[in-house]
Amino acid sequence: VSQGDLVKEGQLLASIDNTSQLMSLQSIENQIAEAKINGSVRQLELLEMQRKNAENNLDYTNLYANFDGVFADVGVELNGYSEAGKAAVTIIDKSKLKATVEIDEIDMQYVTIGQKAVLSFDSLPGVDVEAYVSYIPMIGRYTAQGIGVVDVELTIDNPPASLIPGF
Repeated sequence: VSQGDLVKEGQLLASIDNTSQLMSLQSIENQIAEAKINGSVRQLELLEMQRKNAENNLDYTNLYANFDGVFADVGVELNGYSEAGKAAVTIIDKSKLKATVEIDEIDMQYVTIGQKAVLSFDSLPGVDVEAYVSYIPMIGRYTAQGIGVVDVELTIDNPPASLIPGF
């Protein structure tokens, strides 16, 4: 896939070398065939569990989209290496966007879940975008100026096409 491509839930996005996992699975399947001939029920049960584990390990070598969206970024290189915890790909669900806004602690008494909000963006002059409060964290924080704030999340359903994450 390339940047901007639409992806569907379950679509294969990337794979890593699975030679070792395939070899392990084949070895276990050979042992299962042998155990079936020898008639060892306990050994066969254990091998069946090992096969399930090997199949899971094989599946872990593939990266699938877990929702429909737009392919936005690749964090790895073809035939390259990646650090643990680094995002391999970024997919955006443009049917809903989230905005995090700083609310002063004094004004938090007026904010409730489900409350409507109207947002404006420099990139969309004259356009008001409707949103609603979807999450209020239990813990606030202090800004560099020492002001208590709460990072409230707003959800924008069906955002304008020109509104992209990061605005």
